[in-house]
Amino acid sequence: MREYIGVDYAESMVDAVRRRFASRLTNARFERADARDLADFADASLDAVIFSFNGVDTLAPTERQQFFQEARRILKGGGLLAFSSHNLAALDQVFRFKRGRSLAALIENTKRKFIQMTRNPSLAQLMARDWATVYDGTHGKLLCHYYVKPAAQVAALKEMGFTDIRVIDTMTGEKIEADSEQAARVRWPYFFCRAPVNS
Repeated sequence: MREYIGVDYAESMVDAVRRRFASRLTNARFERADARDLADFADASLDAVIFSFNGVDTLAPTERQQFFQEARRILKGGGLLAFSSHNLAALDQVFRFKRGRSLAALIENTKRKFIQMTRNPSLAQLMARDWATVYDGTHGKLLCHYYVKPAAQVAALKEMGFTDIRVIDTMTGEKIEADSEQAARVRWPYFFCRAPVNS
């Protein structure tokens, strides 16, 4: 596994994309920005906005809503918005206790389970909602993530005017129905949608 010691990982990813595609995409530009502040981008100025690795789920609910509104503003008509998100319908998989293959893994998994049980409402209460902020015990243990059911995310995107909304199974790459049993098993679905042409 490659280590990025003292390097801004996001900048490294953008640099890698620039290097890899520079000769093939001479009319393309790759930028990075703080999703909470996209004011530097003009209206209808971008062809695509991509927020990978469930990054959108680290934003507070109000910041998340602001990001989607700003993404719609800066996308050209028909421009692509792509992001992945934690699936609330699959939260039972996250909260399932895993013993681990070593004592260290058992201790780590016990800590995670303790955080899940003590810092959240019950699993049943969480899964009865359309979305919730959840202490899932990952990434430094006390990071709170936004979880949303795929059907609720699709409805929110439609309400904001996005079109051609697709939910993709991250593991298989298959398109899935947002309210299907299959969608309830995908822990981190990807969402692809288009900005309205007349925005």
